[in-house]
Amino acid sequence: MTGPGVRIFLQPLARGLVQERFEKLLGTTDFTEADKKAYTGHVNSIVARLRSSFQISKFQVFGSVSRQTAIRQQSDIDLLVVLEPVELMWGGAVVTSTTVLARVRDELADRFPNTSLRRDGEAIVVPFKDGYYPIDVVPAYQTKNYEQHECYGIPTADGCWQATSPGAHKSFILKANLLSGGQLCKTARLVKLWRCVRTPEFPLSSFHVEMLLASEGICQRGMPLAACLFALFERLHRRECRAIRDPLGIGRLIGAARTEAQRDTLMQGVAYAVDHARAALNAECAGDWREAVRQWDIVFNGQFPTT
Repeated sequence: MTGPGVRIFLQPLARGLVQERFEKLLGTTDFTEADKKAYTGHVNSIVARLRSSFQISKFQVFGSVSRQTAIRQQSDIDLLVVLEPVELMWGGAVVTSTTVLARVRDELADRFPNTSLRRDGEAIVVPFKDGYYPIDVVPAYQTKNYEQHECYGIPTADGCWQATSPGAHKSFILKANLLSGGQLCKTARLVKLWRCVRTPEFPLSSFHVEMLLASEGICQRGMPLAACLFALFERLHRRECRAIRDPLGIGRLIGAARTEAQRDTLMQGVAYAVDHARAALNAECAGDWREAVRQWDIVFNGQFPTT
């Protein structure tokens, strides 16, 4: 079984037609060369400013772009700014992350005076006039390595610092993606698109989705994308969108949403998606690909390819 009320054997013709539409939908999420040029320019302008103001050991683009799960014109670009210790110490102790974020924000506000900078959790978000590819600037400091991967302290919402290792998490996710035959990253991109096409957008953490997929083996090699996506929705629903523990033991709990109110909203959206995804798979099992496509179009709020 792929989930409650869903038969595992899909009719070959219906499966092929539905799969084609999922692949077509995925094609709309691919970055173009113009997209890459746009976000690279954004990153470079921020790096130039911060290098003139802080002692920095390295910059690193991380997050969904590095993990091959970003979607064009929707995903923010995460930029890790690793500061030298002198930038973080006062009176022999590490200052609060709130203090560091405020300094970073002030410097960027001078560089981009007509931009509405804001703090969003661990980052300072820098939007640009082109309307997409804002940069999430995450200040950090280097800590003890995790195996062969570098670890960092990054801000928390309460002014403290938490451990993370972008390299270790990336390796964990991409290894699971390889085992799934590439279905994990495709499924992550699909659910991010689902999140974005809803009005208002669902407050679902991309990192939570990727780590849940990787740690629980939801996507299997050869598994149709329709079944992968349903299985993810069903798992989120069954878990009531609760946070998961970092399977590598590096960081804190990885939440699906930031607040209980957001989790309640997300749970409603996931429940709706589960019902229609189940109906889509059942139609596909019966060989009714048109009804399957209609149901997926409901899930994707009218954005699923119907032809």
